[in-house]
Amino acid sequence: MKPVGDYIFIEKEPLKETTESGIYIPDADQLQKVGAAKGTITEVGPSITEFKKGTKVIFNEHQYDHLLKNKETGCDVLVGKPAGIYATYA
Repeated sequence: MKPVGDYIFIEKEPLKETTESGIYIPDADQLQKVGAAKGTITEVGPSITEFKKGTKVIFNEHQYDHLLKNKETGCDVLVGKPAGIYATYA
């Protein structure tokens, strides 16, 4: 499945509230409060030039619609326009 026009697909990463050793991550709370989420762009529409497949992004979860659940990873795949993306990260 490929997006058309200026739409992108983002696979939302599950929000980690603690590290593997049990240490609390304060950023997780802050991201949830503003509706932000982390994810990876899985597909890009033909009109998009600023983002590529595989780019890790922080985005406004409320500006995207749930498309499907990835059966392999169990993560949600969202569809929307790039205007909801706040930042990229490594």
